[in-house]
Amino acid sequence: MNLITQETETFFTVTTEKGTDVGVAFHGWGAVSIYIQSKGLRSMPRGRQFKNLAEAAKAYKSAEVKSALRALMEA
Repeated sequence: MNLITQETETFFTVTTEKGTDVGVAFHGWGAVSIYIQSKGLRSMPRGRQFKNLAEAAKAYKSAEVKSALRALMEA
């Protein structure tokens, strides 16, 4: 099960069962940025930007990240 936390009005963190944090920023112009926390790093890495959340879910190979993004889409 994924834990979804709304950090701000436009930024969500989805914590996966394995403890990975996936940050999702919704931009006013419709795009989304995805940030995946690397183990051992304190800061968020540089994000990847997509047209929408569905496109982002398709782009990632990791089942864990796909699951986290789908959970946010369904929330």
